[in-house]
Amino acid sequence: MEMISVMPILVVESVKDSIEFYELTLGFEAYYALPNHDDPIMCMVKKNAVTLLLKERSLVKITIPHIKVLPL
Repeated sequence: MEMISVMPILVVESVKDSIEFYELTLGFEAYYALPNHDDPIMCMVKKNAVTLLLKERSLVKITIPHIKVLPL
């Protein structure tokens, strides 16, 4: 089986703040956000061939219940 890409999931405290950082500082573009771009809890950002999924820290325990969320 040939792999052609991967998309790392980055757990962040605030997706909205992270989008701002990735766009303004690193030149990424946010192109898909859930539930919306105004108040996102998950978002895909892309720059050239690199795509990252930003996921709000509060969702980790809900979507991956066996994971232990450590304090920052």
